[in-house]
Amino acid sequence: MKKFLFLLLMTWALAATADQTRYHVETSYLQDTSEKYSVKDLPESEFLPFTDQLRVGFKEGSTWMRIRTVVDPDGPLSTDSGSASPWVLVVGPYFLDHLNVFEWVEGHWREQLGGAQHPKLVKFCPVDLNCFELGALNDESHQVFLKINTHGARVVRAEVMPADQVRQLSIERMIRIAVSLTLSITLMVLALVFLVLERTRLLLVYSCFQASVVLTTCAATGVLAYAFVGVPLDVIHHIGNLTQVLRIAMTVLLGLALTANYKPSAMYVKATFVLVFVCCVSLALMEIGHVGLFYWLNLAVMVLCPLLHIWGTFQVQSPIPGKKLIQIGWFVYFSVVLIGTLYAFGWINWRDQIGIIQYNRDMRLNGIIFGLAVLLIVTHEKSKRKLLDMRAVQQMELDAEKSRFQQIQLKEQMALIDMLTHELKTPLSTIKFALSTLQKSAQAWGDSMVRIQNIDASVSRMDTLIEHVAMSNKIERHGALVDAEKILATELMNEVLQEHSDLKKLYLEIEDGASFNAAPQFSTLILDNLVTNAFKYSSDGHVSIKIVRLDPVTTSFQISNFVSEGNQPDEDRLFERYYRHPNFQNLPGMGIGLSLVHSAAKKIGATVHYQRQGPVVTFEVRFPS
Repeated sequence: MKKFLFLLLMTWALAATADQTRYHVETSYLQDTSEKYSVKDLPESEFLPFTDQLRVGFKEGSTWMRIRTVVDPDGPLSTDSGSASPWVLVVGPYFLDHLNVFEWVEGHWREQLGGAQHPKLVKFCPVDLNCFELGALNDESHQVFLKINTHGARVVRAEVMPADQVRQLSIERMIRIAVSLTLSITLMVLALVFLVLERTRLLLVYSCFQASVVLTTCAATGVLAYAFVGVPLDVIHHIGNLTQVLRIAMTVLLGLALTANYKPSAMYVKATFVLVFVCCVSLALMEIGHVGLFYWLNLAVMVLCPLLHIWGTFQVQSPIPGKKLIQIGWFVYFSVVLIGTLYAFGWINWRDQIGIIQYNRDMRLNGIIFGLAVLLIVTHEKSKRKLLDMRAVQQMELDAEKSRFQQIQLKEQMALIDMLTHELKTPLSTIKFALSTLQKSAQAWGDSMVRIQNIDASVSRMDTLIEHVAMSNKIERHGALVDAEKILATELMNEVLQEHSDLKKLYLEIEDGASFNAAPQFSTLILDNLVTNAFKYSSDGHVSIKIVRLDPVTTSFQISNFVSEGNQPDEDRLFERYYRHPNFQNLPGMGIGLSLVHSAAKKIGATVHYQRQGPVVTFEVRFPS
């Protein structure tokens, strides 16, 4: 009984598998550069076999691919007569422009259109692939011809699988695309958030770069076409090319932005903008129809970009944080682009070991690589700014403390000067009173009278010096400020010149009605010091004073005198307090006069100017009218 049941089960198993047929798929291609082949010529044409992927790079004309299913007891594909699931030809990547599939059905060639610029015929097809339904695989050998016409790199994978498997593949690929887009969009949002907080050029460029990565991913994987169903597919494809150029250009600019704060060389900066210009040229070529050249230029920029930026990191004058890591990152990027290019042209055959770079337009990992570099630079810059801010705060605190200390010293000095001037004035007044008494009673003393007069002159000089010091002290602490009033130039000069007894060598010219607005005490101080200095240091005793109105709001006082060779004032130290020319150390004075003039002029809004023409020096004061 057991043997009977075993035989019965074996019979059913054999019956269940009796109608199943297994197949394997053979792929080959034919390059039709001159567009001389039609589908009718293909069965007798010679095709070149390939496995896995067809990789021919940029080619003119059409590329024909033959997909043949051959009966094979050990083949991976299986079917049976009762299966209702259709067979589907899956072709990738999505961005192939035009695909034509020809299948021999019931005595004629049935054609199906596909590619990025045609709507999808199979609704459950993965968003980033192209799908074509095939007839039943019931022959010993079933073949399909695929015509490929595209401007981009021809890296084509074609597989035959049941519809149920295509549905599962669609789900898996949508998950991968969703994860990739989620990562790219997250990086873009983070970049925008940091940009709002930091507002740096590097974050601005990276935000634009990451936006270009998102757009390129959407265009290259078909998500853009899926999201905008009503937009013509050729427009979507054109947008994809635009995003590709944008991504490459932003990659170039991002490299410059990474080094911009570290003093890059001028040659490196110029070379970077040359590559950006090449991107613009390629875009213009695409717009006028030279799409093939457009792709070649983009490929050249992609290869040159990392090499340029590796060189640029060696040309900076300031150390870049993580310089070695950035250089390694650029080298990895260059390796990815170079290997992807070699693979796309069929010059290397590493099969699926380099799946990341098979579709060289879909470089989704760029955002992560550059994001890490940007994060490194931004973190370093933020730490550097924080350190500089701390140093600035410390310097401000130090300056404030120094200023406070100087203010205390200044107050002490002013108090000391006030005390000295007050204490010196009292004995001087006593001496002057005593001298006045002696002069009245010593008219006949002869030599004694001369000595008394010398003493009187010395006391007067000391009194003048004390007055100057006291006035300087008051000016510095705003103690002598008084309200401005209208002053006539003639009246002011009469007051100033009455202290000078010998006016025979004075030339005075005053414009009629000349007047100005100033504090009388300050204006008298200014002009008295300038006139006194002119008489004191004139080589021939001649002094010239000219007063004119320069314009309706300015009155000019010009005091000139001759100075002998070698006695010209030191222009760099004219208004320095206590400075005196080495040749005049024997003359009375403390070097305060011009300092007082400069300080007093600033207090009342006047300006002091100095000029020399040959032996004549001129001090000019311009008072506001």
